[in-house]
Amino acid sequence: MEYKLQQNEVTVPKNTGVEGFIHTLRALLKLKRLQSIHIDAKGSIKYERYIEDGESAGPIGVDYEGLEPWHIIRNGEVEELVTELTHPLCVVAYMFDVLAADKLFPTAFVTGADSILRQWIEVGTSGRTILKRTTSLMGLPVYTDRKCPDTVLILCGAYAREAALVDTQKSFKVEMDVVFTPSTQVEII
Repeated sequence: MEYKLQQNEVTVPKNTGVEGFIHTLRALLKLKRLQSIHIDAKGSIKYERYIEDGESAGPIGVDYEGLEPWHIIRNGEVEELVTELTHPLCVVAYMFDVLAADKLFPTAFVTGADSILRQWIEVGTSGRTILKRTTSLMGLPVYTDRKCPDTVLILCGAYAREAALVDTQKSFKVEMDVVFTPSTQVEII
């Protein structure tokens, strides 16, 4: 019986955060004859292990479903917020206020994979681009999930300040209404 050194790579979905890395590492550490693990900041984990003849040489399958933002939110309490406020930044401030009233700490925002978040903020600021990045908002990470509607913004809350998305106890959801006003300018050629 001979062993061969096999190299494989697993890519951790970005929307699973640090918990996705930890989940992957737990799965890798259960493998027999594991020799090395190399992690890069872009979500790639390369590993080497010795395999026997006839043993599967492909990368391990890791199930991330329980760590995806929509799964975490769906399995917790969600409060839909309705407000007369129309300015996006006022709506976000209102979300933080309701979260604080429930004695929770913010962990992250969640929205759809093709979210209208940037357009919603820009319409509220008269078309000025104030979001330099869409991976964070108000100092919190913004996670995207294909299962989350693109017109929804969700603020997740937990009992501790240093909590992660997986520690979410309650979420607060708002619909992002984008009203595009047509241009009244006419160009004469």
